[in-house]
Amino acid sequence: GLFLEGRKDQLPENTQRRNKGLHPDSLTTMKSRNGSILVKSLDAHSLFEFNNLRFAGATTAFFRDGSSVKTGLTGDRLRFAKMPPTLGVEDSLFVAGGGDLFKINAAGTVTQWGIDAPLTNPTAAVGAAGVLSGDYQYKITFTNTATGTRSNSNPVAASVTLSSDKADLSSIPVSSDSQVDAREIWRTVSGGTSFFLVATILDNVTTVFTDNAPDAALSGATELPLDNTPPLDVYNGCVGPHVGRMWWYNDSTLGARGRVYFSPEGRAEAVEGNLDVSSDDDTINPAVLWNGVLYGFTPTKIAEVTGSGAEGIFTVRGIEGAPGTTQPFTVIPTTNGIIYQGQNSVLIFNGIKAEPLNIGPIEGIFKGETLEDITGFTGIVATVTETEYIISDLSVTLAYNLVKKTWRNVGVGTNALFYERETGSLQATVAAKIQLLENVGSVLDDATAIDIEWEIPTLAMDPDKDAVIKSIFIESDTQDETLTPTLFINEVSIALPLLKTPTRTIQQYKILKPGNRLSLRFAGSVSKRVEIFRILYDIYVPRENNVSLQQQGQ
Repeated sequence: GLFLEGRKDQLPENTQRRNKGLHPDSLTTMKSRNGSILVKSLDAHSLFEFNNLRFAGATTAFFRDGSSVKTGLTGDRLRFAKMPPTLGVEDSLFVAGGGDLFKINAAGTVTQWGIDAPLTNPTAAVGAAGVLSGDYQYKITFTNTATGTRSNSNPVAASVTLSSDKADLSSIPVSSDSQVDAREIWRTVSGGTSFFLVATILDNVTTVFTDNAPDAALSGATELPLDNTPPLDVYNGCVGPHVGRMWWYNDSTLGARGRVYFSPEGRAEAVEGNLDVSSDDDTINPAVLWNGVLYGFTPTKIAEVTGSGAEGIFTVRGIEGAPGTTQPFTVIPTTNGIIYQGQNSVLIFNGIKAEPLNIGPIEGIFKGETLEDITGFTGIVATVTETEYIISDLSVTLAYNLVKKTWRNVGVGTNALFYERETGSLQATVAAKIQLLENVGSVLDDATAIDIEWEIPTLAMDPDKDAVIKSIFIESDTQDETLTPTLFINEVSIALPLLKTPTRTIQQYKILKPGNRLSLRFAGSVSKRVEIFRILYDIYVPRENNVSLQQQGQ
């Protein structure tokens, strides 16, 4: 059988054989879980929260608080990272995985992730009399003054020879990127080869500029950085910040599928370098942060990225005894370790090794077997709350209690999951709608009754004794909701009269049937909180001298 709360021979009192729709805080009683409230009628495949607003990817669109803010995505599941684009500015939400990398700021403005360099070159000519003499070169970069991000420069420098002249620049490139609100002009000193910031045009319109800044004015000026190449749209995963950097993975480019990329320190919109963690046959997906360390998961292994953020020198170390995963969206860092769907198991990785996550009682379902009411299970999406790791195969959603170390069946399938740590709310896509799942105070799942199915462990008596189950007493409060109890005696089911109580009441069921093994199942669809407090058995067990024994068991 399926024992979600532990091994059959080690079950503590009040644990269940089936616990579909059970409240996660049920300890000494069985009570129905909280219901759900509708957020948006949207079949979301990706969910996130940023700046107290909810974000979702659904089909090929991206939504902010229920309104579409971007279209044209691939429809694949998305990855999210919160980080300042540059040091000292507010966080943006960076999004990867939809075939088009982008970011969204606190105001809701969506722009490209990074800025492309100018494709055309400016022109430099001799101007009116001035202070410049010698050979000079000029380059242009685009910049977003709000984020501090800039592009690389145009391909070819504009050159001019001056003799006590000014330099007149024309055909200064203009960007088609809406985030660009300024252009920066970079210049060498006379006869030099390094470029320094000489001026900024605070618009994206002007195409001419006259330069008369003496070489001495460039002393101490910012030198043109050469590492502002934006990340590519084929980078389908992101994580950060780690050692002050953004990281990318799951590159779909042939020859780079086992590679991770990293940004310069403090600049999330540029790529500085990369590391080969595995090969094309063993793609990195995902990379996650846990306990201050970056780990990359492949289908066969887990690898640790080590190194200093300041120097930008990183190395990779494979971890023996830590198998990988083919279900990247189940990989979730928790306080106990990184939990994920492995091959025929759910595993927890503690930084040294990976072990099964107390799945002994339900191991069969991860191997494709049918146990009780679950037919096979391979997790596809997951999240973690303060107390539970929640994983779904889209049809069934299981929750593992990190404290009690028990499993329960939530009772609905979910297509996406995300826990809002700031609000304590659990976002989930259920029945093509975004809902707050198990919302405190709710008794319906978006106006739909909650399905429950609870079964207590089998009570086994001496098989050599001819026991008789005389009566069963059930103390419950169903608030006039109806439950269907089924008694199992020696694995044979017996339908009992419906259980319906207006308040907390003890109801007796007369049985008068022989048997040595019995259990009790309750099923129903409820629109109010129902709770079962105690179950008592009145059992006749003959003594050795044929004198009857009255047994009561809870």
